[in-house]
Amino acid sequence: MSIAKKVDRRTKSKPELSVLCSYYNNMNTIKNSLESLFKQSFKNIEIIIYSDGSSDLSDRIVEKTIKKKNNVLFLKSNKNLGLTKSLNFMLKFSRANYIARHDADDISNKDRFKHQINFLKKNKHIQVLGTNVIHKSNKKKYIQVPEKNFDIKNKLSYQNVIIHSSVIILKDLLTKNKYDENFP
Repeated sequence: MSIAKKVDRRTKSKPELSVLCSYYNNMNTIKNSLESLFKQSFKNIEIIIYSDGSSDLSDRIVEKTIKKKNNVLFLKSNKNLGLTKSLNFMLKFSRANYIARHDADDISNKDRFKHQINFLKKNKHIQVLGTNVIHKSNKKKYIQVPEKNFDIKNKLSYQNVIIHSSVIILKDLLTKNKYDENFP
């Protein structure tokens, strides 16, 4: 995979959390999405942003939004490869033990990472942690997912109960079980 552009404004110290945000033509949502990451109360993060061949104004918006940020790695490709390939590629640049997902149309609550990291530190047996979400389109819709491991496993056979863009996962687990690149 070739990189058309790379801007690395990360500090040298290893962060606790790497946030992966890939986008493709999200000029209407990317600025607010990234701003919600920069406003996080949990500060020990790096944000890895990947332009997956965007052809709209998204790249310009991202470059302007990250201009004075120092915890960001911005990668740009001229070719659209799809989300799974993009995520596996970004994972190679991640330096943290925890990996968070954040989509280009997501707005994360300012305490999202603080709560998730604290929970994972207290519950070392948990390797993947997702959350409930509020889906905003024409109307707000609260989506509640099961909390117990037993309930999650039972429902997964017929329903996706893990909201991908709310997930934090241990890097070791994700490195051993990469995204299936057959899914675009």
